[in-house]
Amino acid sequence: MKRHGQRNRRLGKTRGRRPALGAFVSLVLVFAVGTGIGRFLVGPGLESLGLDSNASRATGAPPRSAGDSSGHTGGTGPAQSADAAQRATDAPWRGKAVLRLQDRQRPWSDVFESPSESSSRLAQLLVGDRVEVLASQGAWREVRFGERGDPTGWVPVTALAPEQSDHGMEDSGDSFTVVAAPGVPCDQGIFLPCGARLRATGVGRPRGQSAADSSVTLAVPGGPSVRVDRANVAPLSEPLPIPDAIEAVRKFRRTRYQTGANSMAAMDAEGLVHLFFRLAGIRAPRTLEALADWGNVVSVDSAKVGDIAFLSTLDPGRSQPVILLDGGTTFLRASPEEGVGVGSTSLIGNRRILEVRRYR
Repeated sequence: MKRHGQRNRRLGKTRGRRPALGAFVSLVLVFAVGTGIGRFLVGPGLESLGLDSNASRATGAPPRSAGDSSGHTGGTGPAQSADAAQRATDAPWRGKAVLRLQDRQRPWSDVFESPSESSSRLAQLLVGDRVEVLASQGAWREVRFGERGDPTGWVPVTALAPEQSDHGMEDSGDSFTVVAAPGVPCDQGIFLPCGARLRATGVGRPRGQSAADSSVTLAVPGGPSVRVDRANVAPLSEPLPIPDAIEAVRKFRRTRYQTGANSMAAMDAEGLVHLFFRLAGIRAPRTLEALADWGNVVSVDSAKVGDIAFLSTLDPGRSQPVILLDGGTTFLRASPEEGVGVGSTSLIGNRRILEVRRYR
């Protein structure tokens, strides 16, 4: 605008009465922009100068990205991201929070042992997961993310949003778990991971379609609502039967192993068990130490499909939980050597079953 002002002053010096005309035109433009009329008259020109002709400037909302007719931006620029991070860092809130959507293709966030990405990863939260914020340190929040016995961990504050009434309500009757493995591709480039728990904003089917073709609209914290096929989700009140939950997690075979992971990108032993429990509607801790204190010990001879066996490892102080696929002969596991795969008790060599626990 400075360059245009200089040009107007030069025109005023050479053409006498043009300044008055320029002032009149400026007043008309200000009136048009302020009333919204100028959106169609001068909007493109103002935007080319880096100005926003939309009412979003007055409300503080980010301008809509090009080509996005949904009203949701495809992401924020560096300045906007920095401002959002600073506002989030300054927020002192505690209490209930929900994991918001940050990456549309990787909708999960690591939980660290301390407020640093160089510390050990304890677990991964999926979009929509609820946590309790306990403390803050700079751009980090300490959260309680699991069941009784699980440790607390740290997540970047930008991954969280205060829990609102319209999403994040895991225990409400209109919430669903994504049961399709490894997840469900949705509109607007959003991928919902298997195990994510989200609240429905609408359940139904288009006119003329059968009940088998019904869909569910899910609210995604930090993102737009998305519609998914009813066959890909299950109500929290109606979890998958044990055999179906096992078949779902078996589809993660050949997923690589990483400590503290429980997503399609990577998985560890406890993460695989935790995902199985989610799909089957079983409440149990995420971490190995807490998992070993839950459930009921059963004999190997009375083991059933879906029981968890704890195998010995080279580390005397650590075991490996596996999901039994039958009465104790074969199992599904995540190991550093093979990732997620099927094993047999007849092929574990010097390793042995330390105990078997049932969590239902």
